[in-house]
Amino acid sequence: MTAAEFAQRLHGRRSGLGWMARCPAHDDRSPSLSIRPGRDGRTLIYCFAGCEKGDILRAAGLEWADLFPPDSDRPQRRAARPQRPQTTAAQWAAWCAAFLGGKK
Repeated sequence: MTAAEFAQRLHGRRSGLGWMARCPAHDDRSPSLSIRPGRDGRTLIYCFAGCEKGDILRAAGLEWADLFPPDSDRPQRRAARPQRPQTTAAQWAAWCAAFLGGKK
């Protein structure tokens, strides 16, 4: 669920880079719940009255997974660099001998 969809669900109003809505976890007279899109597609929520995020989600009938985009929409991480092969003792000995020109 996007931040815009979350805000729409709670009848939020646009405010700066996000939305403000009445927090469903407490009796809210004026909007105290900040809703913003995160850089990686997550929906970021914060209640200025101090409600826990889990309480907000339960009151809205949502789960933690709803704050994250589907796997196909997430930015992909870079692939790990391939591992270099380990140098054996025999290879080190051969390299040292070649470097030193056979001198010990």
